[in-house]
Amino acid sequence: MKILQICPYYAPAWAYGGPPRVMFSFAKGLVSRGHEVTVYTTDAYDENSRIGKSYDILEGVKIHYFRNVSNHLAYKKRFIPAGFRNFLKKHINDFDIVHISDTRAYLSLFAYLYSKKMEIPLNSRCGYAGNLRGDCGMVCVVHTGRTVRTPLL
Repeated sequence: MKILQICPYYAPAWAYGGPPRVMFSFAKGLVSRGHEVTVYTTDAYDENSRIGKSYDILEGVKIHYFRNVSNHLAYKKRFIPAGFRNFLKKHINDFDIVHISDTRAYLSLFAYLYSKKMEIPLNSRCGYAGNLRGDCGMVCVVHTGRTVRTPLL
């Protein structure tokens, strides 16, 4: 399965706490099960610096970093990634499912709109309990206010 994760900050942006660690761990778990995982995130690294590349592969996870308009705003959780919207619109059909980590982020708004338009399932994380090692095994699929729990494997 081709899975797109969308989150405002991601590995190695450990200054943002648990979410990038959990999403990275979850992605590695999915890759170990044979899934293809791609991440769209911002270049936020910490309060004073950015991730200095636009693409990387970490432990089998493909990561696209989009440059924030302002790193200062990004550290205050106001993520505005330049070029993200058009890139997502162009490439969302490459994926079987979209997984968002923060339902209140600018990135998630466009993930919702484009996945709904293209009829690609959208899910948000089910919480941290089973995801710490990427072994949740369940995906909460959310569209038009309806939530369905389905096994991932």
